[in-house]
Amino acid sequence: MGATCLWASYEAPSTKDIILKYIDNVPGIRYRELLRLGDLTNGTLEYTVRSIELDMYEATLQNPPCRVNECKLLTKGFNY
Repeated sequence: MGATCLWASYEAPSTKDIILKYIDNVPGIRYRELLRLGDLTNGTLEYTVRSIELDMYEATLQNPPCRVNECKLLTKGFNY
């Protein structure tokens, strides 16, 4: 009988998961702190943060917080 490797089924967390974990644990964390804690390069962090922002933007478009008429009621009286 052969030995099984415990690491064979292990998947390292993605950069996006790591960044989201830090943001979830410390809301308002600064960019430079994410660079240091995640041991990431500037390009990698910038790409990943943009990807997260795009995902959030697309999710908002697919599930808007309210309908247009409801939003108009919420902002009634405010001059933009």
